[in-house]
Amino acid sequence: VETGHTRIMAGGGGVVRVDEGARQQPKARPAPSRFGGFIIALLVLISAAAIAVAFDLVDVRALVARARGLTGAAPAEAPVSAEPAAKGGAPAPATLAELRIVSAPSGALVTVDGEPRGRTPAVVLLPGGAAQHAVTVALDGWGEWRGTWKASDPAVIVANLAPLAASDSLVRVFALDVGDLPRGTSLRLRSKLRAEPAPGTDGALHSGTVCVEIPFTRAPGGTWSPADALVLVAAHADGTLAEIEFGVTRGKGEVRPTLLPDDAGTRIRVRVH
Repeated sequence: VETGHTRIMAGGGGVVRVDEGARQQPKARPAPSRFGGFIIALLVLISAAAIAVAFDLVDVRALVARARGLTGAAPAEAPVSAEPAAKGGAPAPATLAELRIVSAPSGALVTVDGEPRGRTPAVVLLPGGAAQHAVTVALDGWGEWRGTWKASDPAVIVANLAPLAASDSLVRVFALDVGDLPRGTSLRLRSKLRAEPAPGTDGALHSGTVCVEIPFTRAPGGTWSPADALVLVAAHADGTLAEIEFGVTRGKGEVRPTLLPDDAGTRIRVRVH
């Protein structure tokens, strides 16, 4: 007979009581520690963050800047390098200079630094700076014009080409260096000569370089005379005449300078007083 952990055996010799030891129960697994689970989760997060940063999946700088903004700290600005590009700094922005090339006759081929850049009148964009550029203006039947130009020079080149054959007609371009006009004062071209830039609707000229094209004819005696006279007029805002300074010539309200083809070789200073 078994009762709990006691076994009673009965036989011819009597009754014997035998006590058994308690049966060994299987041990239950201990519950996982909360601290150990936290450590495992933290390691997983650190590994995932390292992979994201390594493969540029997360913008760390943006997150840092946002965190600083939330805490009220001003974001630090990256210093701007003031060194030239040759020393590892950021390259300076490239600047371009505009060069206007006018010739007589027009339609001549313009070459800058050995490369063709169109025909006159032409506008060529060149890098700014102190570098000199070789300029050539050429046209069949005419001599070449050669010169150099840099950004600090006047922004207009006037190339009057010499004819290779004798001719009784010739066109020359004159470069007028017009200074700043007093307030309310006007300067006008009163003739049918072609000017560039073109005058306004009222014939007004503005400060800067004005190129005027003047045709000449040669008389039997060999002297040249313009086909149309160059006439400049100036007046103040109240209508009174203004004084015009045209090279070495001066006039009150109007000038009619005497010009020859050889005068086109130099820029003519024009001022209004």
